[in-house]
Amino acid sequence: MTNLTSLPIEKFILFIQFDEKLPKYFFNLSIKLSKEGIKLVPIPAKNLDILSKKKHFFIISVVSTLKSCQEYQDLRRKFLDYALLNNRFSIIEVNSFYKFEISNRLQENRSYNFIKLPVSMNSLVNEVTDIYNKRNPIWPGGRKGKLPLLES
Repeated sequence: MTNLTSLPIEKFILFIQFDEKLPKYFFNLSIKLSKEGIKLVPIPAKNLDILSKKKHFFIISVVSTLKSCQEYQDLRRKFLDYALLNNRFSIIEVNSFYKFEISNRLQENRSYNFIKLPVSMNSLVNEVTDIYNKRNPIWPGGRKGKLPLLES
């Protein structure tokens, strides 16, 4: 019988998918993030509310077309802002239009990160991994230190 606490924790980010087909840059981004140890998992925007009931997830949203901008605004209005305020998600918004209005509380608890397009793929990967690792630090391990007992 395996001990579940000894299994490695998978590092992944959910990629909000606005269309039926994945965009061309998804595969390149996924390969580069996997070299950093982070898996990119596509999920349709309509299925995000199902995951919000589980645990905290990291999501990335790439808004590069007018259609995806409208769908992203609808998603934020209906569900996403509430989930971000309740710390169900942390989002990395990669946007070629403008930074959407957010509350100060989201910036304080680091649930919202913004990256302006255009940006090179390498710098995008570096920024995403930095943001992810700051939010989910890796415990270096080891044991709790103990002080020796002094006898009097």
